[in-house]
Amino acid sequence: MTPPLHHELRELVFFCAHTDERFAVLFVRAPGGLYRIKGMARETGLADRFFVDAARHAVENDIEGVTLRSPRAESFALSEFDTTGWSCLCGCGDFLHCSACDSLVCDGTAFTDLHGQAWHHCRPGCGASGRIIKTDITARGRSTALRHASPLALPPTRDRNPRPALPAPARPLLPRR
Repeated sequence: MTPPLHHELRELVFFCAHTDERFAVLFVRAPGGLYRIKGMARETGLADRFFVDAARHAVENDIEGVTLRSPRAESFALSEFDTTGWSCLCGCGDFLHCSACDSLVCDGTAFTDLHGQAWHHCRPGCGASGRIIKTDITARGRSTALRHASPLALPPTRDRNPRPALPAPARPLLPRR
């Protein structure tokens, strides 16, 4: 008998420092314990939509033994997240926490001054500026959980802006010796 599967999901909301556009990233807990990216979308509410989609999937496919926990607001330590592959809508590849507006913001407006100090201008909706200080960050977001007795694929996230995948090579790229 296979052990019950348990999926824990967390949604974090980010802002683009250039455009002030808000977007959400859904993370799922990986076997190693860290939360890894499952999907990104320009709108928020991914945890809530996942909850509804998972419930609908279980009902439509007559799957028994599914337990869902309603999404709820929580605070998370960012050290629990593997953000590999994260990128902002503007293409920036890293983010930071603004203590003025308590938001996660891309570092697209970060710069280093002549003295080697790192600085950041927050998003237009905040307007704060300050030195970048590396600390442990706690962020607010939403979480939900799915538990089921048999192997069941997670319902797909509905990404409004899917990234195309590169085609698989027709033959190996390097010849074997």
